[in-house]
Amino acid sequence: MDTNKKTPEYLDAAKKFEEKWRNKWVKENLFKTLSINDKNFDASKPKKVILDFFPYPSGYGLHIGHPLGYIATDVISRTYRMMGYNVLHSMGFDSFGLPAEQYAIQTNRHPRETTAENVANITRQLQFLGFDHDEDARFLSSEPEYYKWTQWLFLKLYDSYFDENEIWIDNLGNTVKGKAKPVQDLREKLKNGSWRQNHLGEIAPKDDKKFTKIVPENKIEEVIDANRLAVLKNVDVNWCPGLGTVLANEEVTPDGRSERGNFPVYRKPLKQWVLRITCYADRLYNDLNLIDWPRGVVEMQREWIGPSNGALVSFLAEDGTNLNVFTTRPDTLPGVTFVAVAPEHPLAIKYAADAAKKMVSLARNRAYDDKSVHNGVFTGQYVLHPITKAKIPVWVGDYVLSGYGEGAVMGVPAHDQRDFEFALRFDIPIIPVIEPPLEWLKENAPSNSTEDLQNLYLHNPQNFKTSY
Repeated sequence: MDTNKKTPEYLDAAKKFEEKWRNKWVKENLFKTLSINDKNFDASKPKKVILDFFPYPSGYGLHIGHPLGYIATDVISRTYRMMGYNVLHSMGFDSFGLPAEQYAIQTNRHPRETTAENVANITRQLQFLGFDHDEDARFLSSEPEYYKWTQWLFLKLYDSYFDENEIWIDNLGNTVKGKAKPVQDLREKLKNGSWRQNHLGEIAPKDDKKFTKIVPENKIEEVIDANRLAVLKNVDVNWCPGLGTVLANEEVTPDGRSERGNFPVYRKPLKQWVLRITCYADRLYNDLNLIDWPRGVVEMQREWIGPSNGALVSFLAEDGTNLNVFTTRPDTLPGVTFVAVAPEHPLAIKYAADAAKKMVSLARNRAYDDKSVHNGVFTGQYVLHPITKAKIPVWVGDYVLSGYGEGAVMGVPAHDQRDFEFALRFDIPIIPVIEPPLEWLKENAPSNSTEDLQNLYLHNPQNFKTSY
C-alpha cells in the first residue's frame, strides 16, 4: 500500500464541507427540543418522543451494532419532524454498575473519570454520524439527577401494598381491578380487624370466609413487610465470585460462566430486595392488546407474562405434613412415580443437605440449561400418592426451580420430557396414562420392533425415544 499517495481533492473538499456543517449543527444545537415555556413553541403540533437504546460508555466507543439501530430511529425522527411534529429524540448512557466497576479495577482509575472520557468519545462519534439527537436532553444513569428518581420510585414501592380487590377507573375509562395503596392503609385495616389472614398466612378482607384469623398486634408490622411492593426475600441468584457480584441471566453464557471475564457462575439463595411486579401480571397481559408491536414479540410477551393454570396437589409426607406441588396437568396424576423438589426446598435441605448444596453450586445447572436433568439425589423420604396411596419417592432434582410454584414437581415421566430423562437416569418406573396416536408410536418406537406398539408402550414406555 502506498502510504505517500495523496488524498484526492474531492475527498478533502467533502471532508471540509461535512466538518463545517457538523460543527454548525452542534454549535447551534439544531435539534434542541423547545420547552413548552419557549415563546416559539407551537402547542398545536402533535408530540413524539423517540428514545434510543442506551450504550455502555466503554473505552472502545461504539461498535457497528450501535449505529445500526440509531440510524433507524434517526429516520423515524426526521420523518416525524417533516410531518410537523414536535419531536424529542435523545439518548443516554448506561453508565452505572458492573462494566464501570470492572473497567475501573482494570485501569486503576476512578469510574467517574473514565466514564466522562468515554461519553465524550462516543458523543463525538455520534456527531460524525449526524444524528438528530437533542444534546441537552442526554443523560447518564450514574448521575444523581437521574438515579434520585429510581430511589424515589423504590420508596414509593416500599411504602405501598397491592390491594387486589380494589376496583377503579383509569384515565382511559377502563375498569381495573387491583391497585397499589399506602401501607398505612393496610396497617389500619389489620389493626381494626377488617383485613384478616387465612391458614396460609395470606391476607384479604374478612368478607372472604377463608380469611378468619385476626393478625396479632405484635405481628402486624411483620405482615406488612411481607406484603409491601418492595420486599426482602431469599431468592436464587447468579453469583459470580470472580466478579464479586450477582449477574442477570443475560450476562451468563450457556455453559454457566460470566460473559464478562469468563468466570464460573453459581446458583445460590441470597437475601435481596424484590419488586412484586407479579401483582400487575394480569394488567400487563391484558394491555398487550393495546400496543402496536410485531406479532411475534407480542406472543413472546404473552408466554412470559401469562398465567399458568393448574392445580395444587398435596402429597402426605411421612412426618404428617403435606408436600405441595403445582401442576398444569392434574389429569396425569395417576402417572406420578416420583416427586422432585428444588435443591433449595426445605425438604431437600433437611434430608439431603450436602447433595443439595452440591447441586446448587454446579456451574452448569438448571439456570443455564433447563433441559439438564442429570443431577439428582434420593432424599430417603416417601410421600403417599393422593389417589392410589402408593409410596412415592422424593428426589432432589436440579431441573426443579424453587421460584416456580411450590418449588416441587410431580414426576410424570411418561408425559413430560424432563421427567422422562430423569426417570431413565435414575431407573424410576414410568407409567403411561395417555395413549399416543399410532403415528407417534411408529415414529418413536424402538428400531426393528415387530410387537404390537400400543401394547409395547403400555408395558415398556421407557423403550420409546421420548415422552408423549
